Amino acid sequence: MAYVGGARILVPAIVIAELYYLTRKIGSVQTPSNLLAGINNSREFVFLELGQADLESLEKVNDVPEMHDRLICAAALAQDAAIITKDETLRNSAAVQTIW
Repeated sequence: MAYVGGARILVPAIVIAELYYLTRKIGSVQTPSNLLAGINNSREFVFLELGQADLESLEKVNDVPEMHDRLICAAALAQDAAIITKDETLRNSAAVQTIW
């Protein structure tokens, strides 16, 4: 568990939006309010609002074509954090560090 080692898992706002969209699509809806409640009641997860630093970091992510993925990369850059993913496009990006 991340909290044992003191690590924080940062969850950008766009990730909540994508989870809501994807769970609606498969018929197992996870509402943003439920997802956020889980994050807010957690020791290891931290919600990240979309902010100016994220938007300015978009300029550094030129090798990720999909806007949602770009926003995730930009949030990671703004926070100097790695991304936990198995998405090949993100894993192949020179702009960010990935873990998985």
